[in-house]
Amino acid sequence: AIVPVICALLAKKDFATASEKINSALDSVLIISIPAFLGFLFFGGEIARFLFPTVTSGDNESVVNMLMFVGSMNVLLISIVGLTSACLQCMNKLYAPALGMFLGCLAKIFISIVLVGYLGIVAGMIASLVCYLIVACINLRFLGAEINISFANAPVYMLASVAFVAVAYILRFFLSEMFGVFGTILAIGLAGGVYILLLWFFMLRTNKLFGQN
Repeated sequence: AIVPVICALLAKKDFATASEKINSALDSVLIISIPAFLGFLFFGGEIARFLFPTVTSGDNESVVNMLMFVGSMNVLLISIVGLTSACLQCMNKLYAPALGMFLGCLAKIFISIVLVGYLGIVAGMIASLVCYLIVACINLRFLGAEINISFANAPVYMLASVAFVAVAYILRFFLSEMFGVFGTILAIGLAGGVYILLLWFFMLRTNKLFGQN
């Protein structure tokens, strides 16, 4: 969705506004992806059991838990890769994400071959994680050479996300006894409301949310 806006600004040589819009979009991505990453990290197994009860039964449960744990970081990385790739495309630097994906795929193939005999399907998830980490780093490197990328608000989003996880953990102990696995999902939803309130409080106190000054 941001591509037409950024392309129009760059066509007008309005680099300052384009930089502001990109950082605002990056803030939006982090606001959603950071709590999602922590949510899957700590509650991924229970979310999977709620959505796919037959798949996660028996011996498969430990494998699913490990896959969700390792793969949770990809929520954050894929979000960053998607945004930065779109921005680089607007700057006629599509070779940057292409280079990152090429190197990432090479690393993914190598890691899969080396680890699949030891870790099985989990090796594929680790390889995917490394792949997107490489792409994200390369994208940010090329994008940072063109504009001033700011992660100034990221610590606030992380602290609010930690509070979200803590509240969800506390609520889960009470709700899971009454509602089972659904209690965890309900706890996550209620804790999400706390996360939104914390962000709203931060916006009122600093007026810096979404790149505002």
